[in-house]
Amino acid sequence: MEMEKQVLGALHNIQETLREHGQMLSALKTGQEELKAEIDSVKVQNAKEFSEIKDRLENLEASHDVLKDETWTNKKDIYRIKNTLGCLK
Repeated sequence: MEMEKQVLGALHNIQETLREHGQMLSALKTGQEELKAEIDSVKVQNAKEFSEIKDRLENLEASHDVLKDETWTNKKDIYRIKNTLGCLK
């Protein structure tokens, strides 16, 4: 009878340990899911920001090309005006 009480006590301890481990695993899983959701959110935000930066860069490149063309046109006009006025040697 004493042996049965010891076995039952040991089984109860094992059962309690398994319950505690299950709670810990559940908490870890919940934490992991929250971290994954946060990482996914950061990835989406990074993708949006990258897209915005890419668009701005494309606009800057287009503006640069326009300014370059306008500058070249202005330089040609200045050269022609100077040539017409006889300012060039």
